[in-house]
Amino acid sequence: MARTSSVVDHVVDQIAERIAAGDYPPGRWLPPAGELGAALGVHRTTVGRALKKLSANGVVVLYPNQGAKVATRSEVIVLTAADILEGAGDWRGFPASVYRAGGQPFNDITSAGEVPASADVASRLGVEAGSTVFARARIQGEVENGHRIPIQLSWSWFTMELADRVPAIRATPASGPSPVRDRVAEAGYRVRYDGRVKARHASPMERGLLELDGETAIVLDIWRTCIDGRGRPVEVSRLVDDAEKVELSYSHTPVSE
Repeated sequence: MARTSSVVDHVVDQIAERIAAGDYPPGRWLPPAGELGAALGVHRTTVGRALKKLSANGVVVLYPNQGAKVATRSEVIVLTAADILEGAGDWRGFPASVYRAGGQPFNDITSAGEVPASADVASRLGVEAGSTVFARARIQGEVENGHRIPIQLSWSWFTMELADRVPAIRATPASGPSPVRDRVAEAGYRVRYDGRVKARHASPMERGLLELDGETAIVLDIWRTCIDGRGRPVEVSRLVDDAEKVELSYSHTPVSE
C-alpha cells in the first residue's frame, strides 16, 4: 500500500511540475487519464488518484465524466502557514501560495552574501549589531501571459551557525524553487515561525520594484522570525507584499490540557 501511495505522489509531482513549467497553462484541459498514464508510464487509475490529490490542493479542477482542468488563479493570493512549512509541489513559502492559487510562480534571488547585521536585524536575530550574518534578497511573483508580475519583496538574514550547517542557504539557485526549508529540517532543526504584520503606504523604492501605481499604494509589511527548538532565532525575514493581491490566513489550534 505504501508503494502505491509513493507512485501516486510521484505522478502528482510530475503533473504539478509540468503545470508549473507552463506545459498546461491555467484554464487548460489536461490530457485524458489514459493518455497521461501512457506518457508517465503508469496506469490510468494511478493518474486518477493523483488528479484527486491535485484537486484537493487546488491545482486542478475535476469535472465528472469530462476530465481535469488546470485551475485559474484566484484574484487574491492567500498566504498560509502550510505554504511555509509544507509547501506545494517543489515550492515553499510565497511561491507555494501562488502555485496553490493556480498561478505560475517565480522566485528570483537578487543578492546573497555575508553582511553586517543592522541594529534592527540584530535585535530580532539575537546577535550583536554589526556581527556577520548571511543575507538573501528576492523578488517573487507570478508569470501571466509571459509577463513576470512582482508581488512580494523578500529579505532574509540567517545566523552564521545555520548558514554553515545548511549549505543550501549559500548555494540556493538564483531562480526557481528553493530547497532551504527542506534542508533546514534535514539538518535536525525543528522550527516555528512568529510573524508581525502591518499595512502602510509603499515607499518609492517598493512602488518601483512592485510596479505599483500612485503614492497611496498599500503594502503589507511582514517581519517573520524562525525560531529553533531551543527557542533561539535562527532566521529573520522581512516581506513586503502588494496588499491588493495578497491576503494572510491564520490557523489557531487550542492547547490540549
